[in-house]
Amino acid sequence: MIQGSVPTSTGTVREKLNKSSGIKGEREEGRHFFCLLSLHSFRVTLKASCPMDLRLYPMDVQHCPLIIESYGYDMNNIAYKWEIDSEDGMSFVPSDMKMLPQFKLTKLQLSSLYTTYVIGNWSGVKASFTLQRLYSYQVIHLYGPSALIVTLSWLTFLLPRNQSPARVTLGVTSVLTIVTILTMSNNAMPKVNYVKAIDKYLIVSFLFVFCSLVEYAIVLLLDRGKRKFELRKKEVGNFTDKCAESVRQDNGSRRRKQPVVTLEGNVIHAFRNGRAKSASLTNGKCLKCCSDENLGMHVPQTETQSNCGKCWNGVQEYIYREAFIVGVDEFSLKLFSFVFFTFNLFYWLTLFFFPDYIM
Repeated sequence: MIQGSVPTSTGTVREKLNKSSGIKGEREEGRHFFCLLSLHSFRVTLKASCPMDLRLYPMDVQHCPLIIESYGYDMNNIAYKWEIDSEDGMSFVPSDMKMLPQFKLTKLQLSSLYTTYVIGNWSGVKASFTLQRLYSYQVIHLYGPSALIVTLSWLTFLLPRNQSPARVTLGVTSVLTIVTILTMSNNAMPKVNYVKAIDKYLIVSFLFVFCSLVEYAIVLLLDRGKRKFELRKKEVGNFTDKCAESVRQDNGSRRRKQPVVTLEGNVIHAFRNGRAKSASLTNGKCLKCCSDENLGMHVPQTETQSNCGKCWNGVQEYIYREAFIVGVDEFSLKLFSFVFFTFNLFYWLTLFFFPDYIM
């Protein structure tokens, strides 16, 4: 609805308007004035931009305002208003236009504006569109494949640890697939300086598949340590047998009572006639041996092993067992599945019911 006043000094125009439209004119100081009330109906196509906050993408709701205001005429010349007095404008929108490819129009609020500038007051109208994003595409093409890739990476826990090509290939492929999905998601979105909700999910998925690869590296380290530990125990056993044989030879020649030789970890204990002497080994090898006249045996000339060393030997005995190494894969499978399920439960509940906590 546009309402305005136009001055004229032609009486003929005034008379024609009076006859055709019934508008009465007035005379003032030789000039004629009349009030012109006209209706204009035309279609305008606008391409407007909307500032969006994508922190909750793809479960975000956007509020897009559209303001129409005159550029050259103030409210004394042009006054804008909506045809209806109601603020709900959903009745104007056809039902087939409420569903867009990526959004759903949930609310349309109409209002009038009166803006004050330095040169005068301007009239305008405002339409506020509330758009809710349809997230089925992201669930099918981003969330679903990411969850499946994470689950697929857990198959490495079921493969034997000696199947290195299979486990490494599966782990690396899972990592690269998650990186590809993350890159594809960011390429389709504006470059923003904050982390979106879908980015958090994909980053956590990347950490899961990366940790499964790291877990296999830990298993390989334990397996290699187990082989070294068994080799060292074998060398220590050979050294103990050699020392015992040397003692028996000395006892045969000197006719002394044969001492008792025992082994605790890397420490060799020799007992003879109530006297004892201990010596520690380094990497299962005797650094320097000497003949002890009192004990009648050869022992390394090293210091007694500390308590920390004894504790470390106990830890090695525990972690380098076959059952422990196999149990690492079994425990990792249970731990990863439980943590990932808990993360998904927390993520989706927070995203739907407490979106402010995930921003």
